[in-house]
Amino acid sequence: MKAKMCRLLPFVLSVILFALANGQAVTSPATINSNVTVVEERDFTGIRLINDMLDIFNMAYLGAQWSSVQGKLTKKCAADMTKYFMGLEKRKLWALKMNDASGHYQNGFLYGNNYWTGSYRLCESIYIEEGSHVRDKPQTRQSEITSINGYTEQTAVKHENPPFMPSFYIVKVRLNDTEIAPNPRVISVAACLPFECTQKDISTIAMHAEVASETRALEILEVKIGLKEPYDFWNDFVFQLVLAATIFVAFLVILGTSYDLFLAQRYAKKCKATSNTNSESSSGKCTTYDLSNASPDKKNSAIGISIPTGVNNNNSDEHLAIEQLSDAEDKMKFLELGIFEELILSFSVISNWRTISDKSVGGDTISCIHGMRALSMLWIILGHTCIILAKYADNMDYRRYVETIFAFQFIANGAYSVDTFFFISGFLVSFIYFRSNAKGKLEKLSKGLNEFSAGTLHFFGLLAYRFVRLTVPYLYMLGVVAVVMRYLQHDRL
Repeated sequence: MKAKMCRLLPFVLSVILFALANGQAVTSPATINSNVTVVEERDFTGIRLINDMLDIFNMAYLGAQWSSVQGKLTKKCAADMTKYFMGLEKRKLWALKMNDASGHYQNGFLYGNNYWTGSYRLCESIYIEEGSHVRDKPQTRQSEITSINGYTEQTAVKHENPPFMPSFYIVKVRLNDTEIAPNPRVISVAACLPFECTQKDISTIAMHAEVASETRALEILEVKIGLKEPYDFWNDFVFQLVLAATIFVAFLVILGTSYDLFLAQRYAKKCKATSNTNSESSSGKCTTYDLSNASPDKKNSAIGISIPTGVNNNNSDEHLAIEQLSDAEDKMKFLELGIFEELILSFSVISNWRTISDKSVGGDTISCIHGMRALSMLWIILGHTCIILAKYADNMDYRRYVETIFAFQFIANGAYSVDTFFFISGFLVSFIYFRSNAKGKLEKLSKGLNEFSAGTLHFFGLLAYRFVRLTVPYLYMLGVVAVVMRYLQHDRL
């Protein structure tokens, strides 16, 4: 038996090798059926893409039912909309531009894009009034910028005015789709439609322009109208106040800078004359003229400006504590200035620039406060920038990933920067008050009063000083922001 098996073994091996060489393996029928992929031949006619699911403002769908919708609009709006549909039907250039300027689903909806803003500038440029300059003829000279991507004066389409003036609208809708948006989303959709249409007309148009869907619920929240008359600055009382304040401050800046230059020349001449007549100073040099380092002289009724060398008490919140220098060799009394002259010189660009750009601090200050203030300011700007931009970004869902990054903790914990600012404000107010009071800077306010009355007057006097010094620029910036916001609200969406 064993001999017979040994004789059959070479034959069996040869059969197996022959089968492997021809790519055939001995397998069971079940194994063969499991490895065979059957391709079904069919057409996929039930596919709905996301642009079909989000077709919520379709002019073709509205046009198909226009006979039943136009009676719900005002007469002028219905007439202009009829002209618009006729233009789309005939493929008129101005009608295609209006459709192109309107907002449609673009991309990134599932990534947080809620703004289908269209093109405001395109809608604005469709209608050009008579007498305006329109470039119908191509220019002979081309620049490299105007020919980017093949868009040149020759390839640009010729302008064609529509039979009515278009306007730009933003329709805010609340979208709830059980398939792609189970949670309500507020979408802003732009629409370039006739100017005669009212907000109610646009709301009616938006309700009937939605392609019906069983899984979607749509609610019109708000309609904003753009392309109004230009904002009239001159009739805005706040702008008039801001302009008057700007002109007045500009006049003081020019006057203060001019007077500062005049004093510099006057000091140079006086210093040169003193150097020629004084033997002790003949071998030395004149002190550099710099009013930013000047300190008041208490001994005289007028304010004497002394010029110290190498000493600066540059503290933006501590100008009440400018200290009188006692070293006669480090200063030179060269001018007698009154309070009005000092007030004018406080607007000098030269003196203020020297003070701002000077990095040295006095010995009676806490220098680390300046570093804490700078870091806190940058921290607050960073936090507010990211918070504001996150609301209007087209990839809001990306924030979920960003929040997992460790570096995002600088933004997530930005509230501590506000706490730091509160600490700095309270600390500086207390520090300046006690230091100024200890140096006798507030004695003029409490002459002849008892200790309690004097301390109370010192405290409220310092608060009044800070209030006046900070409130004036704060009110000015409030006026500028108010004018800018009115302009944006009037002319933008």
